[in-house]
Amino acid sequence: MSKEKITLNIPTSWNEVSIGMYKKFTDLQKQDIPTDEKNVKVVCILCNVDEDLLARFQYKDLKLISKDLAKLLNNEPKKEANDLIKRVEFNGKKYGFIPNLSTISLGEYVDIEELSREPYKNLNKIMSILYRPIVKDNGTRYSIEEYKADDEIWEEFNEFPMLAAYSALEFFFCLSKTLPSNLNKYLRQEVRENWNNRHKRLRVNGVG
Repeated sequence: MSKEKITLNIPTSWNEVSIGMYKKFTDLQKQDIPTDEKNVKVVCILCNVDEDLLARFQYKDLKLISKDLAKLLNNEPKKEANDLIKRVEFNGKKYGFIPNLSTISLGEYVDIEELSREPYKNLNKIMSILYRPIVKDNGTRYSIEEYKADDEIWEEFNEFPMLAAYSALEFFFCLSKTLPSNLNKYLRQEVRENWNNRHKRLRVNGVG
């Protein structure tokens, strides 16, 4: 009887890791569970595979997969995203970062400021404001859909790639005058500290 062939997609770039995956992964680090059990859960999260299916793998295969994932986790996203990623292919559509932050609407500003009080928890919601479907694109310039808060869109953005999300956060960290001081404070201090602390823990407590 031939062995069942199972294909597993192992992410090698932060562009293959969604916001939802990253949230689950970092939440997992808070759990006090045995290393082998944690490694299994990490693989399930980052490779998007059911734990029952993963149980069919040999232990040596799990160790190899964990080793590959450790390479990704030890490679900070900023090494991949040197600049702001303005255009993103997401869910079969082309999304664009807000073209001109100096013309940000009151609704966008108020929601971003409020959501930035808990930036990690609301990362998907923040990105759904910053990145919206492109409605017109001439190659050098583009325009995006008008903003509207939508629970369904917020949920969809849990699938948004972390690489673009990180590039957007880094972009805000570099701002000094573009945004109002309160928003700048939240994004520059709270979000950056949150990311740095979490990523340090991931590098220490990650798989492998």
